[in-house]
Amino acid sequence: MRNLFTFAVALAIMINIRAQETDIKSFFPDSIFGGASITLTVADLLSGEMLCSIDPDRALTPASVQKLVSTSAALELLGADYRFKTVVGHIGEMNRRGNVLTGDIIIRGGGDPALGSERFAEHYGNIIDSIATAIEESGIKRIKGRIISDETIYDFSPASTRWSWGDLGNYYGAGPYGLTVFDNTLKIHMRTGERGSVPEIFKFDPVIKTLALKSYLTAEGTSDRGYVYSAPYSNYAWISGFVPENRDEFILKASIPDPPMVLAEMVLDALQARGITVTGGAGTTRTVYDLSVGVLQPLSEITSPPLSEIIHILTHESVNLYAEHMIKQLGYETSGKGTVSFGVRAIRAFLDSAGIRHRGIFIEDGSGLASRNGVTSKFMTDLIRYMLLEGSNAEIFRNSLPPAGEAGTMKSYFRDPLFMNNLRAKTGTLSRVRGYAGVFTAASGKELTFCILVNNYMGPLSDVNKCIEDLFKYLLLNN
Repeated sequence: MRNLFTFAVALAIMINIRAQETDIKSFFPDSIFGGASITLTVADLLSGEMLCSIDPDRALTPASVQKLVSTSAALELLGADYRFKTVVGHIGEMNRRGNVLTGDIIIRGGGDPALGSERFAEHYGNIIDSIATAIEESGIKRIKGRIISDETIYDFSPASTRWSWGDLGNYYGAGPYGLTVFDNTLKIHMRTGERGSVPEIFKFDPVIKTLALKSYLTAEGTSDRGYVYSAPYSNYAWISGFVPENRDEFILKASIPDPPMVLAEMVLDALQARGITVTGGAGTTRTVYDLSVGVLQPLSEITSPPLSEIIHILTHESVNLYAEHMIKQLGYETSGKGTVSFGVRAIRAFLDSAGIRHRGIFIEDGSGLASRNGVTSKFMTDLIRYMLLEGSNAEIFRNSLPPAGEAGTMKSYFRDPLFMNNLRAKTGTLSRVRGYAGVFTAASGKELTFCILVNNYMGPLSDVNKCIEDLFKYLLLNN
């Protein structure tokens, strides 16, 4: 009798799921999703029971939903209180009588993604002034050597080979360096006139002495359609496209091609402004092979905000740079190798220890900028469930997910009152890619984890978003 009852319950659940899946498909009209691939999973957070799905084991491009993979591993393996450290010191002989250093000033990067970032202005203050002050207060008046940025904690491959060439020169395509600074972002200030005119570039922030920049921009319309083309460590870049017309000041954001060199040059200028002579100029460990002999003598240490705060910004604002630092720092801390490949090893080891099946999951970077990443909706809901129920940083992880209609990348989405103070999710967007992954509470009071990824849809993104939001309103009211 008990077996018959169990079978009846299981059959009822199966019928309900199948009926709901039939209803769900009506939210994806052929006019928008006819040639698209979709993976969807909605599961009960506590039991793990899958309530509805569409192709839950199909791996699709996740875009920035991928960030949940790198941030989850970073929180669990590095810890919420983990801090990156940048050390300022010197190598060589110090003549105390004459306050002369015969050697090099070294700024040794620790992989800090937020060093000097405007997002953490209160924490860092003026980072260049702080470094110069530390050197000045050590008593050094003359440096018979150089100012050298040490970026060797990571490899010299800041841009993934899986990224699009068109992304590299723009701020969102800024890659991770062992010594990142100012979010690796160059602000190009310009004035624009009437439609068809050539914008006047009048300022760069920061100043990059060695960068030759050619502009092919035109003023047109009201939106930013300007793109910067350059490569890591390059001294040449060009801009093309369109920027808003009739602006007294418009800022186009690009990636800094060589952040460690920019930092070294800015520190050099700050020291010389204080009357401290530097005979050897500025350089980086990538270009300088004759470092002074000796052990680094620390003068100061700059620590980052705790990892929890960095990840909160990373996830809310979908900062690619910070996510790329996560994957390389995982490689460095677990294997002593600051590379993507060793970071991927660390992530997969974490997934194994968490009991999360990841066969058929493709991890090409930490941010999701690479279109060759591939995850399934089932994998993502399993990961979220683990982080909320078994992870050691459940509330930090939950709060890192932007709330619907309120903040971060979710500010303009899921604005229906049903979702407010309820649904939290990480968004993902690339060309013809849209995704969401997160958690919400259904009308029944059940808390549900979910992930939906859509690849190769047709029509405007606004129509895709509306269909997804209508679907989740239905799921919220019917579970």
